[in-house]
Amino acid sequence: YEDKTEKAPIMVFKYDTTRKNELRVVLEMQESEVLHFGIFERDKPPEAKLIANSIEEFDASQEEKTGYEAFVCVVRKVGSEAFLTFAGIGPYHVSENPEIAIDEANAYFPEVQPPDEPSDDEEKMEEGEGNGEHGTENVEQVK
Repeated sequence: YEDKTEKAPIMVFKYDTTRKNELRVVLEMQESEVLHFGIFERDKPPEAKLIANSIEEFDASQEEKTGYEAFVCVVRKVGSEAFLTFAGIGPYHVSENPEIAIDEANAYFPEVQPPDEPSDDEEKMEEGEGNGEHGTENVEQVK
């Protein structure tokens, strides 16, 4: 299996709170192209604290809004339509290229990098390193 990010290049777009309403519309329109979305306390990865996974969750939150929140979208760069739609609503940051986008995405969403079978990797780590294929079998037997 190949890394999904190899097959489908990604781009990271960042918006401030003034773009929230436009972003809500674009996220609905391009839902299938959005790999990750999160709203962070401020734009300072890796210390950036995720405060909401959706604009609805952000709006419903009782936490005081500072105006420094960063709305971060990781989008597939397959067709130009999704790219142009996200670019057209005024992000303050767009990845320079798909390679940089992977690093940027990982800073906010650490699970972006290994998309194939992360659960197996976690089980192997719990079991101990270097067990290979047999590590997951042992974990399943214990359960």
